[in-house]
Amino acid sequence: MQLILIYGAPGTGKLTVAKALSKKINFTLFHNHIILNALSEVFGYDSDIRRTLEKEFRLRIIEEAIKANINIILTGVITRDNEEFYRIIITTVSHNNGECLLVYLSVNKDVLEKRIEEDSRKKLKKISTKKRLEEWLRQYPESFEKIDFPNHFSVDTTIMSPTKVADNIIRYYNLT
Repeated sequence: MQLILIYGAPGTGKLTVAKALSKKINFTLFHNHIILNALSEVFGYDSDIRRTLEKEFRLRIIEEAIKANINIILTGVITRDNEEFYRIIITTVSHNNGECLLVYLSVNKDVLEKRIEEDSRKKLKKISTKKRLEEWLRQYPESFEKIDFPNHFSVDTTIMSPTKVADNIIRYYNLT
C-alpha cells in the first residue's frame, strides 16, 4: 500500500494537484474536506468533538485502506495542532509495510491571494477570502513550512500547472 500525502498551506493547490495525479495513477483520492465538512455541519468547525472525530475517522479509513491494499492520495494542512496526528498516519502506514510518499506544495503570496478567492474554494467551504487567509497566517504560520520528515518532494506551484506538478510527482517517486 502506498499513501501519497500532499500537504501545504491553504491555497497551494493540494486538491487540484491530487485530482490531476489521481487521473494519471491508480490511487484513490481522499481529500481533507471530505470528512472535515461533514463533521463541521454537525458539530461546527471549531468544535473539539469535530477535531477528535475527524482524526479518528481519517486514521480508521487509512488503516482499512492498508488492510485492503488500496493506494491513497491524502491531502491536508499540517499545523502544530495536528502535526502529531499526521506523524501517526505516516508511522501507521510504514509499520504495516506500506510506503508514505510526502509531497509539500508552496506558492508565492501574490498567486496565493488570487487563488484563495476562486469560486471552487467556496463550494468546499475552504478559506476563500484574503481576510480569512491573513487570520490563518497569524494563527498557523507553521502551515507554510515543510515538516521535518525525510524523503520529501517539494514543489512550488506558483507557475507550474497541476498536471505538470502531477507528472513531476510521478517521475520523482517512479509511480506508474
